[in-house]
Amino acid sequence: ENSLGFPEDYQLLTGRQAAFVRFLERQLTGQRALHTYVVSFSELGDDLSQWRAYGSSGGFCLGFDAKYLETIASAQHFGLFECVYDDSQKSVLVDGLMQSALLDFASTEAQVTDDDLSAGLGIYTDIGPSAALMTLGDRFFLQAQQVACRIKNNAFRAEREWRLVSVKQPESESLNFRSTKSMLIPYLRFCLAEEGKPMALAALLAGPSPHVGLNMLAAATLCKAKAISSLEISRTRLPYRDW
Repeated sequence: ENSLGFPEDYQLLTGRQAAFVRFLERQLTGQRALHTYVVSFSELGDDLSQWRAYGSSGGFCLGFDAKYLETIASAQHFGLFECVYDDSQKSVLVDGLMQSALLDFASTEAQVTDDDLSAGLGIYTDIGPSAALMTLGDRFFLQAQQVACRIKNNAFRAEREWRLVSVKQPESESLNFRSTKSMLIPYLRFCLAEEGKPMALAALLAGPSPHVGLNMLAAATLCKAKAISSLEISRTRLPYRDW
């Protein structure tokens, strides 16, 4: 869905900076393993399109406080980010990514030789790039993944999506896998509560269903049994239709 292009301004650089930018481009186009995990949220709660897509046969909308999500996400190596749909804002994100990379290069440039850059560009086959250059490349690769996870096609603007994003390589034992119709998907379990504390909800909304009242009663019983902190459970304003 997304691609990161290098703005023309960076394609016009010369000398060592130009070589470094070409090295960064190789980091994006090379055969490197991706370790990107995403949890999606929406600013919209009681929204018809969301119910149709994710809760057409009944369900609940769980509302979380953003600060609460940030707190529990940080402990699990996730960050909370708003998705960007506007092309000009996407350019700002990519420009910030490039500026940060060039500043990192400037601060470590004395440790990166011309031979390092040539090795990083694949010109030399007998020597590899230095640890200093690879550290810059690895940092850029992770940041680029994070930026890519924020960029969405403008056609999805109505979803008003936010994402919890992790680009940290997980330990093998923490990985899980699920199958779909066409592929095998690795995933991580994300805990929605602080360690040793019950999950806190800012809102709990029962969706369209022929048994909304019973669903609300069951949800209240569940929250009490699991010591889940929540506001008063409410119901959708949308009527139920199964056609």
